[in-house]
Amino acid sequence: VKYLDAGIKFGVMDPSFADLAQGDTPPCAAEATDSKPEAIHITTGADLNYLTTLNGVAIASWATALGRSNPDQVFVLYVLTDGMSSAQQCLIRALMRKHLAAGSTVHTISVETALDEHAGAFEAHLLPHVSRVTMVRLLLPRLLPCVRKTLWIDMDALVVAPLASLFAVQPATPCGIAGRQSVVEHYLGRYQGPDKEVIAPTLENLVTFNAGVVIMDLDILRNDSTYERTVQKIAFDYGNDDQVTLNMWCQGAYTKLDPKWNVFNNMGGLDTTLELGEALWGIVHYAGSLKPWSTPPFFANPKTRAVWLKFAEDYWGEEAPFYNTSNTGS
Repeated sequence: VKYLDAGIKFGVMDPSFADLAQGDTPPCAAEATDSKPEAIHITTGADLNYLTTLNGVAIASWATALGRSNPDQVFVLYVLTDGMSSAQQCLIRALMRKHLAAGSTVHTISVETALDEHAGAFEAHLLPHVSRVTMVRLLLPRLLPCVRKTLWIDMDALVVAPLASLFAVQPATPCGIAGRQSVVEHYLGRYQGPDKEVIAPTLENLVTFNAGVVIMDLDILRNDSTYERTVQKIAFDYGNDDQVTLNMWCQGAYTKLDPKWNVFNNMGGLDTTLELGEALWGIVHYAGSLKPWSTPPFFANPKTRAVWLKFAEDYWGEEAPFYNTSNTGS
């Protein structure tokens, strides 16, 4: 609190941030301002590594890109955190508020307990570079009981265009999810379960989506009791990751998004949208194990590198020389 007060006193923080010292208003509380009809509801997840690596460059750049690309858009933002103290969550709320339009609301929700309750099998099958916080995508219908629809954007994806038209997409029933078709064939070959050999031929023919950017109709998912049972069995009993689980739930019946809303930095020649450039992109997803903040950083081509450099900053608002290291991939 004393640092917040000092920041306001010396002009580092806007006086309107004084309420941050009072703590977060829980989402869906009676006094919460989550029912703004004009707002876009966005959800993301972050663990402590995102905050501590290179002074929080991933989180700060994510917030910068979202705000600059949507300067007049009101958001209700839910940042699901794993392993962060209340002070660190306060820092994230301040960082996000700094970049978003007036009237926006930022919540931080600790999901450490929820993840601990389900820890075990799924952690053994997560890809090495994937944080376990991504698994809370599966729990959003329960974690956000008053939210009808939300747009999930991974913390390694930068928004480069206004999001109103994307958020207007309505996922169809019974899947309740809209996403971009994966460019990797047979992603469900990663499926783990006692019935794997039996259902393998069926899985080979399913068209899957990438879960890094998805619109989720939480009402559809909440109102179908089989959703929660599917999540429990596929993810927490069998140990599959969230992307496999959501694709198993939808069985190929998801609503397809325009590829520009999830441009894959790590897919090289497999993703033709990489050659279009920022003017025709909506969200650039720096997916995979090699990130812009890796050593050395990885970019598919000069265009994805230019997007990163346009928005990259740490939580002090400073650009480090490291970000200018050139590696444009192959």
